[in-house]
Amino acid sequence: MQFTNENIEPFNHAEIENRLKDSVKSEENFYTTGAGFYEKKLLGDASYSESMFFDYGFDCILLYVMFMYPQKADLKWGDRNTDAIYHFLSKIWRISRCIDLNGRLQFTDERKQIFESFLDDIRFYKEKEKYHNVVAIYMKMANSYAKDIKHLSKEEWTKYLQNLHTYAPFITKDIIDTYNL
Repeated sequence: MQFTNENIEPFNHAEIENRLKDSVKSEENFYTTGAGFYEKKLLGDASYSESMFFDYGFDCILLYVMFMYPQKADLKWGDRNTDAIYHFLSKIWRISRCIDLNGRLQFTDERKQIFESFLDDIRFYKEKEKYHNVVAIYMKMANSYAKDIKHLSKEEWTKYLQNLHTYAPFITKDIIDTYNL
């Protein structure tokens, strides 16, 4: 299947967040090691208008702040970096609707090695609190998946989403639940 925008329902973060708000925030690790932890650590006591959440959504705001960390004071909503994060989440949404979810493709040893290297990089930068790099690696992997979607297995995509869930809990939960991953 080719990766295109045709005939794919657009990503609607507001609808997803409204529907999943209670279940995502009640997850066991949400406030200890999940998105709630990063929300408190990186967003702190800063206030953001409801319109920002309506325009971009929690996942986008958190990933944007991580991407711009530690420059919290200089954040500019609506700039090209915010749009890049929003487009990244839209890409995740589109990939999920284009891959072979029948499980016919195998998660090959070669792809497993690449994926483990990806996880090692994520862990390294997370420990160093270089959140910009963490987000950049997720974006790079999504771009790679979009280019080679015909070889992306259900198992590999599920592992990617499970790892991204810490930083983008709403979109990943919606995809995982929708496709029973």
